[in-house]
Amino acid sequence: MRGRIGAIALVLGFVGALGTSCDDEPAPPPFPSSAFPSPTGTVTGATGGVSGVTGATGATGTASGPTGALPSPGSGSGTLTEGRVSLQIAGDVALRATLTNLISGVVSPPPGGFALVWTAGGTDPTTVGIGGATTIGTQPTSSTLVLTIAAQSAAGLHSWTSTAGECDVTTRAATTARFAGSFTCRDLVSTDGRTVDLSGTFQATG
Repeated sequence: MRGRIGAIALVLGFVGALGTSCDDEPAPPPFPSSAFPSPTGTVTGATGGVSGVTGATGATGTASGPTGALPSPGSGSGTLTEGRVSLQIAGDVALRATLTNLISGVVSPPPGGFALVWTAGGTDPTTVGIGGATTIGTQPTSSTLVLTIAAQSAAGLHSWTSTAGECDVTTRAATTARFAGSFTCRDLVSTDGRTVDLSGTFQATG
């Protein structure tokens, strides 16, 4: 639970730092700049409230979905409200899942920034978050491009975060109305020591 919320906070929290840029580069509009404050409740975006997600009870206890408040997007950015992620995990944890709840989504086209979080919904605590500087093409994860994944297995809830090139993220569309792409990861280690390969495709629309 704690690892999952921390990982999602990493996606949403660091995006606010993208507002500081070099003098010769335009600063992207404001984005979520703080962690979700509590594990359940309502996420408020520019287009209204989106219900939070309550997770399942696993070997390590009850996992609850993230929640918090998203500020209205700035000029040139868009709020996305629908989307899905197809996720495959192999290795110490095996999972295939499709996540259809986009609980937060703010995108500004290049050279802006973005922050997106999907959940499976219901009693499934599986969550995928991606955030960082908006680009078109394939980029490795880094301090300005973060991928986080949380998934439940019989052994408990596991959380993976990639900030050091373990994953490649490909963005094919990045507009105020649509964000789409894919990711692949090799030998990514979770907070509880589970090593996996990950792949997935994602899309979000406004």
